[in-house]
Amino acid sequence: MVNRTLKLFMMSPWAFWSLVFKRGEAKYLAEHLSVVQQTITGWGREPNINGPNASGRRSPLQYMSMIIDYCLEYDETPDRAHQLAEYISTRAGGTFVPLPECSEEPDAELMQKLSEILKETAESISETNKAWFDEKTPGKFTRKEKERVTTEHLEAIRAHVQLIKLIERL
Repeated sequence: MVNRTLKLFMMSPWAFWSLVFKRGEAKYLAEHLSVVQQTITGWGREPNINGPNASGRRSPLQYMSMIIDYCLEYDETPDRAHQLAEYISTRAGGTFVPLPECSEEPDAELMQKLSEILKETAESISETNKAWFDEKTPGKFTRKEKERVTTEHLEAIRAHVQLIKLIERL
């Protein structure tokens, strides 16, 4: 899974676009977006913006990458870039997990990540138990309980992903 993600990250936006959207889909996607079909097919080719034979066009993926690059370059923190990634991930039914900052001491960092996984997992289980066995609404989650429990579980998932990234780097 992680190697696949890395390979996808290393792809050019137009190659990735072509991988996700097959050639026959251009007509239907163009209709859905109210654009001409050539626009969609152009997103799957390398843009030659400055040349007289320009065939490709910048795709929405390229524009999003440029926006994220802008946020990362001009902000002191990656917060806005992370918010954009979280929005896209949520719309796609997933979640965004930012990569951790890495220290120079892998042994200490590995132990810290393992401890963090145990702590976050325990907290997520505890919050789920409290919410599920609540005296006011036993066997049900209120909206606030769902938000709290989901947040705890996402933090546990984040801790797991950070450990995986650390292990890959070692």
